[in-house]
Amino acid sequence: METFLLQPAGALSSLDLKPPDVYPEFMAERKGSLTSLREILDGMFRSGGLPFEIENARIWQVWEEAVGAAVARHARPIWIKQGLLRVGVSDPIWLQELSFQEAEIREKLNRTLAKEAVKRVEFRLEK
Repeated sequence: METFLLQPAGALSSLDLKPPDVYPEFMAERKGSLTSLREILDGMFRSGGLPFEIENARIWQVWEEAVGAAVARHARPIWIKQGLLRVGVSDPIWLQELSFQEAEIREKLNRTLAKEAVKRVEFRLEK
């Protein structure tokens, strides 16, 4: 199953899809040129639908409520796949601190979502 990257996109939409990272097999045969959205969607639906649970997209909506404003200023969810939530963190100090709080953050997110969507949180330093 491919990883589906999701990020808040400000005023545009609630989901920002990044096809080259998401569906590299569709891009391989046309390397050097763009793949049409139609081709990407056709391939996606032929393979059985979305590679993530759409209701897990609520993580981006409830992030600040679940983790608090201070954490939300320094960390943001990047993607979720099979219960693994990848979170980008602004600097090494926050990376270490949030790593120690992984279980608490996971529990708060799941409680806020009213389901066990997040089984593990992985923090990575953003570039």
